[in-house]
Amino acid sequence: MKSKDLSNVLDSFVISNHRSILFDGPWGCGKTYQIREYISKISKGSSKVYYISLFGKETIDEVNTELYRTVHPNLFKTKKIASTGLNLISKAVSPIPVVGSTSGIVDALGFALNDISDKGISGNKIIVFDDLERIDKKLSYIAMLGYFNSLFLSQIRIVCLCSSKNIDLEKQDGFNDFKEKIFDKMHVIDESDEEIISSYFSHHKIENMHTIISDFDNNLRLAQKTASFFNEIVKYASDNHYNLPEKISNFQLVRSCNQAIKICYYQHKKPEFSSKNSDNSDAIKKVSYEQDVKAVGENIANGLHYLLRKKTGIIDPTVQTYSENVIKGLIDILLFNNYTLFDNTFKPKPNTVSDNDFLSNEVFFLSDENKFKYVSEFLDKLFIGSIYFDSVNTYRFADILRYTSFEFSNEDIDKVIFLMFEQSNKLSYGELDVASSVVRIIHSVPGINNRPRLKQWIDKIDEKRKDYITQSKLKALETSYKSKKFIDMDKFVDELLNSVYTRDNEDIIKYIVNHEFLLPDLSGNLSHSAWSYAHEMANYSRHINREKEFIEVAIENCAKQPSNKSLFDRYDALIRSKIDSEFNLRDAVNNRLN
Repeated sequence: MKSKDLSNVLDSFVISNHRSILFDGPWGCGKTYQIREYISKISKGSSKVYYISLFGKETIDEVNTELYRTVHPNLFKTKKIASTGLNLISKAVSPIPVVGSTSGIVDALGFALNDISDKGISGNKIIVFDDLERIDKKLSYIAMLGYFNSLFLSQIRIVCLCSSKNIDLEKQDGFNDFKEKIFDKMHVIDESDEEIISSYFSHHKIENMHTIISDFDNNLRLAQKTASFFNEIVKYASDNHYNLPEKISNFQLVRSCNQAIKICYYQHKKPEFSSKNSDNSDAIKKVSYEQDVKAVGENIANGLHYLLRKKTGIIDPTVQTYSENVIKGLIDILLFNNYTLFDNTFKPKPNTVSDNDFLSNEVFFLSDENKFKYVSEFLDKLFIGSIYFDSVNTYRFADILRYTSFEFSNEDIDKVIFLMFEQSNKLSYGELDVASSVVRIIHSVPGINNRPRLKQWIDKIDEKRKDYITQSKLKALETSYKSKKFIDMDKFVDELLNSVYTRDNEDIIKYIVNHEFLLPDLSGNLSHSAWSYAHEMANYSRHINREKEFIEVAIENCAKQPSNKSLFDRYDALIRSKIDSEFNLRDAVNNRLN
C-alpha cells in the first residue's frame, strides 16, 4: 500500500472490532506525517486518538509515563500528581517482570494504568505508538507484549508504526513473536506516493517528473529535502538573474539536487582501485578520490566516486564533466554555503568582450590575439599574488590549457605548478585541490594522449605531486620517529601501501630501511599504538620485499640485549605473524653471538 492509503485503513479500523493494527514501512515513507494528519482530523469527532513515540524508551515505566503525560498533560503538571511520584514512575515502579497472567501485569503497573483508565481513556480510544523499532536495547519486546496486553484489558486499542527492517538483528525473533501475538491486522507500506512527491514540486513545471520518482527511494523525507534545496537554488538563481533553463532543465536540476543530498546524507562504501593499470586511469581516479576526501570528507568522496567515476562504458567526457561540476557545486552549497562553483557554471556570460575585468571573459570565445592577452594577464596577476588558484581561477587556467596554444617556458611551468600545490595547502576547507582539478579537466578533452602539450602538463604535475607527497610523508615519519609518538601511525603506514604515489616510492623505502624501519623501542614498556605501528611496519616490509632487512634489524637488536625476553617475544611475534611463521629468532641470534 501507499502511505496516503493509511487514512482510509484507519477509518475502517476505528469502526471495526479489531483491537490493534500495525503499519510497517521504511523510514521516511510518510507514516508519521500521515498519522499526525489523521489524528488532527479524527480528534475533532467522537473518537480520541493519542500519539507517543517509543524512540529511546528503556523501560515500560517510561512508556507508561509518556502515555500518561500525553493523555493528561495538564494534570501531569499539577502538584498533586507530582507528589504521588507519577512524574518519576520509571523509578517508583519496578519494570514489569515476565509474568504468567495479565492480571499480574496490571498489578505491577499499579495505580498509573488504572488512573489512565479511570480518567476516561478506555472505550473507543486509540493509542498510536510510533518508532516501535527504535526502543532501546534494554527494553525487550516480551516486556512490550505484556504492557500492550494490559492496555487491551482496559479496552484501549492500539495502532503501531514501525520499520521492521531497521530492528536490530538480535531482537528480530522477539519482535516476530510480539507481532504475531499482538496485532489483529498488518499493512506494509511499500510504494512511493507519487502524488505527494509531485506536490512538493508543484510550484515549478517539471516535465516527466514521474520518471524520477524512484530516485527518492520511497522516502518522503528525501523528497522534501530535495524540494526545499531545489527551491533554494531556483530562488538564488532568480535573485541573481541567472537564466537556468538555458543550461539546465528543472528536471535535470531536481535530479542533481537529489543526488547531491544523497551523497551528503547517505553512507557509501569506500571504493576499491586496481593496483596497476596500463592507461593510468585508476591512478587518476585514486588521486581524485584522495583530494575529494581532503576537501569534503571520506563518506562524501565515496559517494562522488560511486556516482561519477565508477561508471563503465563510453561516456561523453564533456557531459560527464558538466554533470560533475553541477553536483559538486551543489554539494559546496549544501556543506559550505559556497556558491563559487555554481556561479562559475551558471553565471550569465557577457555578450561582448569585457575589458574592465578581462579575466571574466571565457577563453573559448576569445580571438587568438585576445587569448594570448588573456594568458599573459592571468600569469602576471598569478605571479604577483593578485589572484590565486580558487575554484574559479582553477577552471580559468584549465581553459587556458584546453583552448589556447600559448607556449609556456619551463620556468613558468615550474612556477605555476609550485603555486598549485602551495596554494592548495593554504586554501580553506572545502576548496578544490588545484592540481587534481586541472588534471581532471584536462582529461575531459578527447584524445588526450595525442596532445603532447597537455600531456606535458599532466606529467609535470604528476612528478611534482609525487615529490610533494614523498616529502610530506618523509617529514611525518621523521617527526614520529624523533618524538616517539605513534598514535595513528599504523594507519599512516597502511596509507603508504595503498597510495599509488608511495607504494613503491624508493625514497620512502630507502629512508625507512636505513632507519631500521623506524621501529619503536620494543625492549621496555610499550603502548598499544606503538605495537600496532610495529605490526604495520612488519607488514610493510613484506609488501616492499624487504623482509630480510627487517629480520636483520630484529637479530641485531636482540643480539645487543640477549637476556631481554620481552624484546625477543615481540620481534618473534612480528616476524612469525607478518613475515615467516617458521623463522626461529632465538637460533638466529645465538648463531650471530657465536
